[in-house]
Amino acid sequence: MTLRPARVFSKWAGVPARTRARHDGLPPTVPAVTLPPNMRSMLTVFLLGAAFLLSGCAWTIVPPPLPDDTESETVFVTDYGRHARLGLPADDHTVWEWGFGDWDYYALEDRGAWSSLRALSFFGRSTLARRPLPMNDDPERFRATAGGVRTVAIEVGREKAARLLAELEDQWERGLEHGEAHRGHDNLSFVRAEERYHLFRNSNAKIATWLRALGCEVSGAPVLSNFRLDEPALPVP
Repeated sequence: MTLRPARVFSKWAGVPARTRARHDGLPPTVPAVTLPPNMRSMLTVFLLGAAFLLSGCAWTIVPPPLPDDTESETVFVTDYGRHARLGLPADDHTVWEWGFGDWDYYALEDRGAWSSLRALSFFGRSTLARRPLPMNDDPERFRATAGGVRTVAIEVGREKAARLLAELEDQWERGLEHGEAHRGHDNLSFVRAEERYHLFRNSNAKIATWLRALGCEVSGAPVLSNFRLDEPALPVP
């Protein structure tokens, strides 16, 4: 399978992603949602309270048990402070790192207070993000290249890794029909995703979903990127 490399729009170097997206024909923002002041206050209290309650404990990743005759693939989960991304090898030289987020907040970098609250609510539209990184079997060197806080390497079945990569690539191609935004400072590209973004389906929850597709067991509430890696269970003889 041939993956399309991330497109770099050099003429927009230094220009905010919101401006580039507008010039590329992308919708600059989610359609405005007008709420009465009292409803906005109630929504703020609810979301902040839910985030506080759900983010107290770390969530746990348990790699899948792999029989000796299973072909394996190393995938990478990198913590960037508040969110995580998943690295899936495309070949011996390239890892495609995938992320998920709110279209306005993540892709267009609209970091205003109301934009942040709207992103956590059920009014947000989502984006799929990706970038190519060089393959490195050492998690610490991979982390240094990626620019994250920490990286864990997880052995999964090669067939499941290839299947997930193909599914994400298909989603990317469908998103390209609505255009693509690019963020120069970390080489991330973005397309619109097909589902709503909110507190309970945020970037870390999506990573947990992808890890389950790879055969991992994920427990806890993946609100923040405070995951921990546990030992895999023994494979079934």
